[in-house]
Amino acid sequence: NIFRSRTAWDERGHLTLDIGGQALALGADLRQRYRDLDRYLARDLLVGLRPEAFTVAPAGTSNSISVAVKTVEVLGHETIVYATAPIDKIDTDEYVSGQSNDKSLANSLLIARVASSHPIQVGHPLALTVDSSKLYLFSIDGELIE
Repeated sequence: NIFRSRTAWDERGHLTLDIGGQALALGADLRQRYRDLDRYLARDLLVGLRPEAFTVAPAGTSNSISVAVKTVEVLGHETIVYATAPIDKIDTDEYVSGQSNDKSLANSLLIARVASSHPIQVGHPLALTVDSSKLYLFSIDGELIE
């Protein structure tokens, strides 16, 4: 899951990351890890989120993102969720070659690996929280932000 995003300050003074128009507050731990992050305020950047960075959140949980479930693979102790979200996802092959093959569904597909203890239904919305220790930030040129 690599997609374009921006950081901004919210009305409460929290640094947030835009994920498809949904603001995700970034914790102090992330600000410590990315000390140059202030240089990227209101500028495009790339965000990398491994599928295991997500957990299912009760609906209405603050600091979560809402996605639409398209496919579910139950694998015993874990579930792989394929969901759409209004994100500008980067196809890594396309990014390296510089050639765009716009596929609107592929550009919005998000993959999450969550515990199987949560009933997840195809076609329904799902709230996900993000473990910021598994979130990676890159410049728009693909260089890791330090």
